[in-house]
Amino acid sequence: MLDSYKIAQMTEEEINEIAYKYWKAKSVNDKNEIKNYMASLYMISINSSVLNRKMKKILASWGLYEKEATDEKIDYFNDMLRYFNWDKNNNFIAFMLGYLPKYEAKKKKKQLDEPIESIYKSSGDEDDEIEELGRDESYLKEEKLQYIRSRFPSLISNFYKHNSAKTATKARYDYFRVFSTEKIIEMIKESQNIRYFNKAEAYESTDKEFVRFIANTSYEKIDDILSMKFKNFSDVLEKYDQEDKEIDVPCDANIISEYFYKSGKSEKRPSGANISQFRTKYEEYFRTVWEQ
Repeated sequence: MLDSYKIAQMTEEEINEIAYKYWKAKSVNDKNEIKNYMASLYMISINSSVLNRKMKKILASWGLYEKEATDEKIDYFNDMLRYFNWDKNNNFIAFMLGYLPKYEAKKKKKQLDEPIESIYKSSGDEDDEIEELGRDESYLKEEKLQYIRSRFPSLISNFYKHNSAKTATKARYDYFRVFSTEKIIEMIKESQNIRYFNKAEAYESTDKEFVRFIANTSYEKIDDILSMKFKNFSDVLEKYDQEDKEIDVPCDANIISEYFYKSGKSEKRPSGANISQFRTKYEEYFRTVWEQ
């Protein structure tokens, strides 16, 4: 799999070469090669490649930044790849950039209930046959899952690498680790699998005390999240007199506040506003690192 460094260094010619190989694989129906080159083009489209950077500029002109822009690039790639035809356009980057403004215009007008073919045809290809290239949506979802899970734990394991001495405070690390732990729990509980995680790195990146604080589990390995059961609010909060309910992730601020106080990470219970500020900083950190 291409990594982010290689993708950032790729020239337009190298990207076009991969697109050509994808098209050739389609022409002979080589399913393994189709998936291989499709995955590469997907990674190129959503990572910091020359194509991605140009797409970001177009999306920024529509007021889309960071997460919204990333989601948009994924949707656009999934919708448009099926129409790439090397015989009609031997420049993959020009193809992807050429239809993006039309795609965004239709979304702004809420017209994407119309077939996506209308975007493709609107550029003068009405008389050309649009070939169905058989996009494998399940494979693309699996590729996205692999990409996220293989990288996500490094947000914490490389925290001090990605932050300056000024921003890499212990408080920020503690909060970020809790928020990252919540997300890992959420991903595993929703999917009921730990596929593609580096088990050792994922486990070490989590706040083990926090997991044991909110759940009834010994938590000795990442696999334990699969069978863990959340505690109730009354199990962790003192003098809890409201209707009892089960803890869930992301946790309510009062759960996190209680954990920071009882674990000794904070001398007093942090306010909800303080926790919210750290969560916002974590999301900014996530977006910054993810775009690298």
